[in-house]
Amino acid sequence: MIACAVDAGAPARWVAADEVYAADPGLRTDLEACQVSYVLAIGYDRRVPTAAGPMRPDTLATSLPKGAGSGFGWSGAKGQRYYAWM
Repeated sequence: MIACAVDAGAPARWVAADEVYAADPGLRTDLEACQVSYVLAIGYDRRVPTAAGPMRPDTLATSLPKGAGSGFGWSGAKGQRYYAWM
């Protein structure tokens, strides 16, 4: 649907998806082909492509130097949430 919308001229500069949609193996490929930026939530046990080969995100995060990312948090309906971005 996203590819069709972009092909039809919809102004989509970025997409965010939860872990359910991000589990679709073709979603990232389609977004990159359409040149649409994205943020996809994935489970810690998935593998992501890196220059060093596929890695789990939790392993990748712990291998980065301190200060390589940033974080933020807020209180919501389900309590305090904290997110880290690398």
